[in-house]
Amino acid sequence: MEQKLDLAVAKENFVAACEKAKNVSLLQNAASAFVAAEVVQGLRNALTPEVVNAVFVPLANTKIGFLTDRDPAKGYSGPEYSADVIRDAIIDGASIGLLPIGNQMNIIAGRMYPTKEGYTALLKNMGCKYKIYIGTPQFDQTKDHAQMDFSIRYWLEDGKEEGYKSAVSVSVNKNKSGYVVSSEDQLKGKAERRAKKQLYELISGCDLGEAADVDSMAIDLGTAEEVRESKEDALKRKAEKMMQQDGGAYQQNEKKPFIGANGNIYEYNESLKKYEDSGRQPE
Repeated sequence: MEQKLDLAVAKENFVAACEKAKNVSLLQNAASAFVAAEVVQGLRNALTPEVVNAVFVPLANTKIGFLTDRDPAKGYSGPEYSADVIRDAIIDGASIGLLPIGNQMNIIAGRMYPTKEGYTALLKNMGCKYKIYIGTPQFDQTKDHAQMDFSIRYWLEDGKEEGYKSAVSVSVNKNKSGYVVSSEDQLKGKAERRAKKQLYELISGCDLGEAADVDSMAIDLGTAEEVRESKEDALKRKAEKMMQQDGGAYQQNEKKPFIGANGNIYEYNESLKKYEDSGRQPE
């Protein structure tokens, strides 16, 4: 006789596993590996195939849940992510304190990707209060990227005020005619995510990494122009290297989208037989 899924028990197990996982990324001692292994195993036990299919698969591609790059509503015609991929992404997120709700994480190219809302949650979990001031976009000559200066003031639980100034380069969306379609608010939203990512990694000492590592590097305000030029060269070389890798960039032979070195989603163009920059970033 088939056993009926007890969602109340499943909920209790998942909540307990997430609570234990909340601070595992902040552990910096010899026992960290053992604690992390215990947390991951607890999440795997809680996220059975039945639970994932009943609770978390319906949350995919919804703002109340989490977004992916396989959204039929945005024109994707292939298979959506399997329950196994969704489970592993949730485990990766929960292990650092992210939840599969409120768009705290995206699944891009089969991997978990923290969002602006995700870094907001992580900073809140650390008891960090902050204010971020973001300047107006400074476009490069091609208007493919914009430099965004920002300053941060933050306070931890001890009440001591700290702060710093920095800048990031964010990608700019254009239409087919080459006109910029990214609004200032959208560009500031991208910069805000990068700023919160920097702040989280500064306080925690944990670099979560992402495919956009080069693009998310801080710019020295004193040499912004020189750094921006070298960054663009580095992005081009990295993209070319990725395309030349065996099997193609991020499973190119399977024509899956992937996050490029500039943080944008690259999609395969069947007519041109190559990957192209979509101009979009994970939301």
